[in-house]
Amino acid sequence: MMAKVVANIAALRDFCKQHDIPVFYTAQPKEQSDEDRALLNDMWGPGLTRSPEQQQVIAALAPDENDTVLVKWRYSAFHRSPLEEMLKEAGRDQLLVTGAMPISAA
Repeated sequence: MMAKVVANIAALRDFCKQHDIPVFYTAQPKEQSDEDRALLNDMWGPGLTRSPEQQQVIAALAPDENDTVLVKWRYSAFHRSPLEEMLKEAGRDQLLVTGAMPISAA
């Protein structure tokens, strides 16, 4: 099933690139304070600090030099990021959101 999800996301990303639709990635930093993680600590524990290899975007979906990667501090990609301003500057007012974050037990 995950292979199909990855293939679908890759196809959507490729469509966006062919039609000059900007592609943004968000990624949590490997180290976050308890204050930054907030509710994430309650729901998911310390995050990716114990498994830095899990922070990497898989090769099939990895950003390229034309993509923008933003730090994602909370569930919302808008919190403490320039995403809203970047969308406005690009004349965009809609988002296509995809992705999955693997959750594994400690």
